[in-house]
Amino acid sequence: MLEIVLNWKPDTKVLTQLMQVAYQENKSLESLFEDAIAQYLQARLSPQNAPKSPAIPDPLIGLYDGR
Repeated sequence: MLEIVLNWKPDTKVLTQLMQVAYQENKSLESLFEDAIAQYLQARLSPQNAPKSPAIPDPLIGLYDGR
């Protein structure tokens, strides 16, 4: 398995909250990161967020204003 080391200096408030969640859920910080990244990727890569193809222009738009 690939091991990645991050050079991350979080805001102390964020780190404190993250540590509280890890403690409450009895999880490691690493597993919380993995869960968060998996949820982020799932949301970003879902079909509803896929890039949309450019809309086909309506030929009637602009007809009456001389375009």
